[in-house]
Amino acid sequence: MQFYIARRSLKQAEKISRDTLDVQRVSTARTASTFIAEKRQKWIDDLRGDVSRYVSLTLEIAEGWKALFSKLGEEHDKRWDQDPQGVFDFCETQRKDFVAYNAKSLSEQHQIQVRIVLRLNKVEDAHKGLLDAINALRVYLHDLERSAEAGKYDAKETFDSMARSIDIATNLTNVILRQEWVRLKREVAAPEQLILDILDAKMPDHAAVEAAKENREHSVASILSGHVLLHKSFSVDGLAIGGKGGQPNNNDKGL
Repeated sequence: MQFYIARRSLKQAEKISRDTLDVQRVSTARTASTFIAEKRQKWIDDLRGDVSRYVSLTLEIAEGWKALFSKLGEEHDKRWDQDPQGVFDFCETQRKDFVAYNAKSLSEQHQIQVRIVLRLNKVEDAHKGLLDAINALRVYLHDLERSAEAGKYDAKETFDSMARSIDIATNLTNVILRQEWVRLKREVAAPEQLILDILDAKMPDHAAVEAAKENREHSVASILSGHVLLHKSFSVDGLAIGGKGGQPNNNDKGL
C-alpha cells in the first residue's frame, strides 16, 4: 500500500513538474515574442521615417536644380551672343553657390541612404528593388550636377527618371512594410514557433562573409562615383524594377 501511494505521489509530482515547465516555456516564448515584436515595430517605423526623409531631401534638391536650370537657361538665351564670358562667369558662380548650399542636404541624404541599406535584406525582391531605386536617385542627382558643369540646362529626361524612381521607392517601401507587419503578427500569434525559427537560424559562415566582401551589386552609390549597378529586371506586386547604369527599365513607363 505504501508503495502504491509513493508511486502515485511520484507521478503527480512529475506531472506538476512537466506542467510547470510547459508554462515556463510558453511564458518564455511569449516574452521573447513580445521583445522581438517591439524591435520589429521599431524597424518598421525607422524604415518608414528614413525613406520618407530620403525622398523628401531628394525632391528638395531636385527642385532646386530645376529652378537653377531654368534661371541659367534664361540667362544663357538672353545674353550669350552679347557677352558669353559674362554669362559663363554668372552661371559658374550660381552653380558653385548652389552646390555649396546643398552640401549639408547631400550629406544627410547619404547618411540616411546608408542606414536604409544596412536595414534591408538583399535576398528579398522588394528589398533589392528599393536599394536599386534609392541608389538610382543618388546617381540622378550626380547627373544633374554634371549637366550644370557642362552648361546643359535641359534635364527633363533626368527629372522624369527621378520621378519614376521615387514612385518605385515609395511603392516598394509600402510592400516591405506590409510584409514586415504580417511577420510581426505571425510571430506574436505563434511565439513557440518563433523560438524554434530563432534556434534554427544559422550565423553567416566564412564563405558568406567572403562573398559579401566581393559583392558590390548593391553597395551604396556615392555622389563621387557617378554610377550604380542595378539589379536585373524583376517584378514585385506588379512593379517593374531594373535597368543598368541608373537608367530606368522600359517597363517603368507605366508609372
